Amino acid sequence: MLAPDTNLYIYEIPGEAVPDPSTSPPSFVGLWNEEGFSYLFFTAPEDAYVADLAKSHDISSVSRHEMQYRDWQTGLPSVGLSAGGVTFVPADHPAPPAGALLLDPSVVFGDGNHPTTLACLRCLEEIVRTGHPRSVLDLGTGTGILELAAAALGVERVLAVDKNHLSVLT
Repeated sequence: MLAPDTNLYIYEIPGEAVPDPSTSPPSFVGLWNEEGFSYLFFTAPEDAYVADLAKSHDISSVSRHEMQYRDWQTGLPSVGLSAGGVTFVPADHPAPPAGALLLDPSVVFGDGNHPTTLACLRCLEEIVRTGHPRSVLDLGTGTGILELAAAALGVERVLAVDKNHLSVLT
């Protein structure tokens, strides 16, 4: 889990640049491909590494953005978030309440604070309460917050899919 004051160095590369995890520097957080761009996240500047990666993919344009992790992800409040009958707390919570689910969103979408996520959690609870679905499919799962909630609410079979490599790791 990244500390709120961790510096993020985000490299934006047109196309799909895929680094080799075995040769990535220790500061590498992960890769996010979306809408024709690759976003590489590091906790230290890695200009030379990214330049070599871009060159190996025949890409000439790279931009770097810097920000603190707290500005990237609002994160779960330290007391957690309850919505849709499920409580999520940060993965580093010192004493999670009974039944709470641990969540570390890292740099992936889905910490529970976005209005659409909250609405989906509430809708999911209503569907489970009134319809008792046996399965749920979560396309574009992000952190998996909706799949985790579905499983916690008793859905028997949950499948979550995302093309974002960081989502799969989260």
